[in-house]
Amino acid sequence: MSLALDDFLAAMNGSFEQWHDGLGYPLELLPRLNAGEKEQLTRLLRQRLAGGGSWRDAEALAFLAGEGELLAWLEHPQAEVRRYAWRRTQGVPEEEVLVGIAEVQAMESLDETIQLAAENNSAHVRRALLRQVQEHEDPVVRVHLAALLWHLCGMAEDVFDWQQREWFLQFGEADRAAAEMRLKKAVEEKES
Repeated sequence: MSLALDDFLAAMNGSFEQWHDGLGYPLELLPRLNAGEKEQLTRLLRQRLAGGGSWRDAEALAFLAGEGELLAWLEHPQAEVRRYAWRRTQGVPEEEVLVGIAEVQAMESLDETIQLAAENNSAHVRRALLRQVQEHEDPVVRVHLAALLWHLCGMAEDVFDWQQREWFLQFGEADRAAAEMRLKKAVEEKES
């Protein structure tokens, strides 16, 4: 077994930092593998994806076996794999974005949801975000989705405008009705 394969397999275990920072596997190691090692790794990645896996597995498999490999994962039960495959092959459909918004969790899918919603700014997406801002139990999610929605309504240049941070933080509080009304008005004005 080559050093490149050893290093790649070790990286597949990942660290908290890699997960937290959204870093993929070291794809730069893959061209150094011989044909047998590429076949072995391709089989391993397919097995991992069949049992769950992650977007990182799909990314490495597409690198080894080609983009067409991702078509098999468009209906994957794990959202991050499915959305990665959609994004790389044909774009994420609005329905998938809406599912992501409905299922958003702070430590699991918040960054991905923000990215998908920002790429798919539609009335349906904005209304789904507003619902989550109003109803989600996690104040971190409410704050970040409110900031995103403010941006999507054209009220901020960035997805999280730090100059408006104090206002966004109101969405993390129990008494946030006034902030929600202001945000709802911006959504309604955007749609008219």
